[in-house]
Amino acid sequence: MTNKAVIFISEDVSKIEDLATEMLIVGSMYSNPDLLLDYSELIKSNYDFNQPSNKFLYDSLMDLYSQHAGTEINEVKINIYMNSDPDRKTKYDYLKGYKCIDRIMKLVDLDDFPVYYEKLKKYSLLRELERKGFPVQKLMGRKDFNKIGTEDIIKGMEYQINTIGTVIGGVEDSIILGHNMTDKIEEWKLTPDVGVPVPFEIINGLIRGLRGKKFNLFGMHSGCGKSRTTSKIACYLGIKLQIPVLVLVNEQDEAEWLGMQISCVLNNPEFGFDIQMKRRGIDGIDETKIVTGTLNADEEEIVKEAAKYIEQNSKIYFLELNKYDENTLKRQIKRHKLRNCQLIIYDTMKAPDHDWMTFVRTADMLKEVASTEDIPVWSTFQLTDDSLFNDMLTSQAIANGKHIKHVADALMMAKPISRDQYDKFVIYSPNDPFLGESTSQLEMNVNYYMVVIDKNRGGKDKDVLCFEVDKGKNLWIEKGYLVPSQGEKELKQLKKESKKLKTEKEVANLRKALNKE
Repeated sequence: MTNKAVIFISEDVSKIEDLATEMLIVGSMYSNPDLLLDYSELIKSNYDFNQPSNKFLYDSLMDLYSQHAGTEINEVKINIYMNSDPDRKTKYDYLKGYKCIDRIMKLVDLDDFPVYYEKLKKYSLLRELERKGFPVQKLMGRKDFNKIGTEDIIKGMEYQINTIGTVIGGVEDSIILGHNMTDKIEEWKLTPDVGVPVPFEIINGLIRGLRGKKFNLFGMHSGCGKSRTTSKIACYLGIKLQIPVLVLVNEQDEAEWLGMQISCVLNNPEFGFDIQMKRRGIDGIDETKIVTGTLNADEEEIVKEAAKYIEQNSKIYFLELNKYDENTLKRQIKRHKLRNCQLIIYDTMKAPDHDWMTFVRTADMLKEVASTEDIPVWSTFQLTDDSLFNDMLTSQAIANGKHIKHVADALMMAKPISRDQYDKFVIYSPNDPFLGESTSQLEMNVNYYMVVIDKNRGGKDKDVLCFEVDKGKNLWIEKGYLVPSQGEKELKQLKKESKKLKTEKEVANLRKALNKE
């Protein structure tokens, strides 16, 4: 579709405009509001719309869309919104109401939207240049003006571009790092650089919570419970703290997550139902009993209490993905950012058919979205099967996708500890509520996992933590640091000394052989 620009050139900058293009942009947005997901950050109505009525319609749609992200925007919702405010209603009625919107929607061809956008930015840039004293009239008088794009204009005036500071772009200069350090110290006192908390005290302290712009990776082997661990984070934030969270899943369905949700809230101490169960002589409730309907009367009563608590408090947005390509993920994250979600959980980041390039690109995209949307992302991924049998986890367990470690701000990996390894470790608890610092043995009747902090841009890394785990109850309790027992330390020292002695003996024998020659 083509449109003829309405152009006025005078000393009044406001008359440098293309009203037809502005209307086509507005009409396109009302025809397909999801365009806002991709363009809302690029289009700045104060700069890009010169006609007040076009700016009004665009700003109104932006506000309406943020209130109804993910639902259809139709004539009824638009009319209700416009009539809910006297000033807005007056402007809407002056434009003849929805008839105006319907008329301009019929003019658009959505396939031509990139062309409309380029023209909109072109005239926005021309107005900014005019304000800065550039010879815009001379440029607009050229015969090939309609063929000139925004980038062409900027390049053509590159020798003066350093004096321009616009929404379109400009050149940033370096600063003296630390010139405002005193102010920054005071700012950190008022607003510490920490993110939304996770329900694990040591991990939370090490990574300083899940901070905006940070991409956090959590890896486990297949079937070991990465979704269950993650469900505790989702429930703690989205139910206990009532912080909106988006959970994107591509392996398990809603019913499975509902089972994890109720068992997590029931059995983990952060929610308080464990105390109620102990008073009734109930030692936790396994998820299987809940989902198979085999609860006794006491168990059913407390499960219903927990269910009501979840219904009244949950702010977990859940979406089961049929498609998990990069564009789908980006759009859903942007859509739920408009709903004030403060954490994105992606379970699980996959390498379909061992396509490791797709796996790596997804990690790059999640890091990019975390940065551009200023929101933390927590993503799970699967470790290689053979690494399950290694004594210690390292980034070798990521196989051909090790590049993801480079883009991650925090990388954590976990695996069960086999019982024949229990005597090799002890648990060091720095914050025991009764003993302060304490050391304890691993109990044979308890399942333990080691959690390795392999990378941490928020502070210290390479620490190994110990979790008490009951997958059936979806119980995950951070016990402390996992450290080698004294016997294991002595064994390692003996091995080290033996290796050294062996090397010294080989060197001595070699010297003897050389002397004989």
